[in-house]
Parts: sequence; C-alpha cells; structure tokens
Amino acid sequence: METISKAESAKRHLVEGIKLFFEERDSLAIHTLAAAAQGTLRDIAQVSGAERLSILHDHSDIAPEHKRNWINALNAPRNFLSTERTIRTGFSNSMNLTMLWYFLMQYFYIGR
Repeated sequence: METISKAESAKRHLVEGIKLFFEERDSLAIHTLAAAAQGTLRDIAQVSGAERLSILHDHSDIAPEHKRNWINALNAPRNFLSTERTIRTGFSNSMNLTMLWYFLMQYFYIGR
C-alpha cells in the first residue's frame, strides 16, 4: 500500500490535470482534477492556520458586495457535478487553465 501526504495528493492532481490540459484532453477530467487539488489545498491551509484558504475564493481584489457572486461563479462547475439538478453545463479550457494556474500557485504557497 502506498502512503502519501495531502500535499502529495494535491501535487499529483495538479500534475495530471496540467498534462491533460497540454495534451488537449477531456476538459471535465481536467476540471475535476483541479477542483480536487484545490479542495485538498484548502484543507491543508485550514489546518495550518493560513491567512487565506484559497487564492481564487479569498481574492483580495473582489469587493465584499460581489464576493457571493464571485464564489458562486467559481463553484458552478463543481456544484453541477455534485449537487445541481441541471442537466447540462459547460467546461471551458480557459477556466481550467485559470484554475490550474492559481491552484499551482496555491500549492507552492501552502502545500510545500
């Protein structure tokens, strides 16, 4: 049995998501891997007492009155996969690239 840390788990999700992105593979799989890494990094940040749990969700440039809309937009694809009753949604490569980039930065900020 292989034993890994949460940081290693996040790293593996990001590495595989990045590989799939550059191979122009399945955008849903890329999104799922990026979201899994982000969830793990948020867990690490929370346990370690980090100031920010998510570079995107806790972004300082988002005005307080727009924060709920911002978070809803970021979470829409993940919510579709887990709780929404909507039949169809879209997954864009530009959103996946943004997620992978920010979560990679979050990994270096929190996960190492």
